[in-house]
Amino acid sequence: MCNSNHCVAKLLLADKPALTQTDSLLKTAANISTATQPPTAVQAKSNRLMTLPPELRNNIYELAFSSDHYIEAILLEDEPPSKSLLLTCREIYNEARIMHRKAYRDFWTASEFIIDDFYAVPLEAAKVMAMIKPQDLTHMTDLTIYDGEDGKIVYVNGLWEEFDADGASIELLLETRHRLGMVSTEWREDLPATVGYELEQVMPPGQTSQGVCTWFVHLLDSLSEADEMQLRGCALKKKLSVLELLGAVQYCKSR
Repeated sequence: MCNSNHCVAKLLLADKPALTQTDSLLKTAANISTATQPPTAVQAKSNRLMTLPPELRNNIYELAFSSDHYIEAILLEDEPPSKSLLLTCREIYNEARIMHRKAYRDFWTASEFIIDDFYAVPLEAAKVMAMIKPQDLTHMTDLTIYDGEDGKIVYVNGLWEEFDADGASIELLLETRHRLGMVSTEWREDLPATVGYELEQVMPPGQTSQGVCTWFVHLLDSLSEADEMQLRGCALKKKLSVLELLGAVQYCKSR
């Protein structure tokens, strides 16, 4: 009497058709084809790139990471150099990541940014931070916001300069304040007593600002020469933030 498991196995094998010689050849060819699949287009290009001399590869990296926005870039629309090339293979990543990091930083420090329609800027900080990293904003040194009526405010060296349609201008410093308490910042420790006013949030109908943020507008034209120099020094220590950017937009709306 045979073991039941053994008998079942024999029956299954008997029912299963044997592989023909053609089937075996096709299966072997399929295995060879799978094992020797050609690389993807991206992998092939990256492999060919690594066969070039290092000097030529560096030139290619420089061109790939270069930007034509260093003269003028639209904030929240134009993008910094992409890192997609770094993701093609480990060798390119290790070789080009420092060049990409420098080009990325230069985009924020060297570009002259503009906002040609401040009504398109979201009034909620969370929405702005979804469009631009706060740490990238701190590297910006030049930003112009147009009001649509031949006027503008320009951010340079921590200060904002407002120009009207006739070209007359005033300089001011926007200080972000919170309803729940003053933001603790080192740059403010030496801030001189100034003349200015509090700027409230302006929200679209149906939306509430929750009363947590406001700005104080410091005017430079009322200061003594010594206080003006002191305020300019404080402005140089200050980094542009998302809340200050929103304050500038609110300032444009309130004009």
